[in-house]
Amino acid sequence: TNTSVGDLFLAGVIPGLLLGSAFLVINYLYVRKVGIQSQHERASVKGVLSAFWYSAPALIAPFIIESRIVFGFVTPTESGALIVAYAIILG
Repeated sequence: TNTSVGDLFLAGVIPGLLLGSAFLVINYLYVRKVGIQSQHERASVKGVLSAFWYSAPALIAPFIIESRIVFGFVTPTESGALIVAYAIILG
């Protein structure tokens, strides 16, 4: 149908974000209804920022995948191979 693979790949982002958000809301409402209590203390702002800084290289992996495909630098298969190499280096 002469549809760009990058466009098709990008078209899955919004439904994915909507589904992820819906799952978060459903889980939150379920936990509130059932009354499940956490066995851990709340994280401090410093702890959250520290964890974010430590995980930032892994969190940008989806943006690397999307940008390289959308701008036409690589195909989806090549992007997958590149991100696997990136993950191995990070690991």
